[in-house]
Amino acid sequence: MHSLHTPRKLNGMNHLSLLLAEADVNDLRRDARDRVGRPTEAIPPDCRDRTTRAGYSSYERRLTPHLADKRPTKETTVTDLEITTAVGSNVLFENKRIRVWEMVLAPGETCEPHRHVQDHLVLYAEPARIRTEVSGRPVIQHVEDGLVSYRSVGREGLAPHSITNAAHAPSRHFIIELLGPSASDAPSEHQHNGRGQTEVVG
Repeated sequence: MHSLHTPRKLNGMNHLSLLLAEADVNDLRRDARDRVGRPTEAIPPDCRDRTTRAGYSSYERRLTPHLADKRPTKETTVTDLEITTAVGSNVLFENKRIRVWEMVLAPGETCEPHRHVQDHLVLYAEPARIRTEVSGRPVIQHVEDGLVSYRSVGREGLAPHSITNAAHAPSRHFIIELLGPSASDAPSEHQHNGRGQTEVVG
């Protein structure tokens, strides 16, 4: 994201506040599981409890045949097998056209390394402070509420990455995958509505 505003300094939190923040993120995750309820018909019975990143990748490969050539081979390393294509904490909705993920991170928490193989939208309904890498450089993304970003991933998908919640409060955002072949041969730049800025930190 392009720089729009000067980032604001976040106030420190005492130990009790951190404990309360951790309790908040646990409540968010519990609410997410309750909202998922019984999955739609698109999810087969043997996958109905596989709404986490760790348990979703095998089902995702069955659901998206055009990704069959990306399945692990004998030459795949242990590191490669640790990279998932499940891009969120929970699946909130799914049909043949889209898959909606929720990503919830506690303060200081880093998500599992993952790679995007579907064109997708990212939506932040709440402000956030996210640490990640852009072109190999560590950055802090200062996200405003209402940020919407779109990216096409190309034929090969995007390189693996992870993100860290650098704020003192839980972070929650949504990823909407557009199922099927990518709209472009190569990955596109992010297209977004400008509600945020990126700060290079190293």
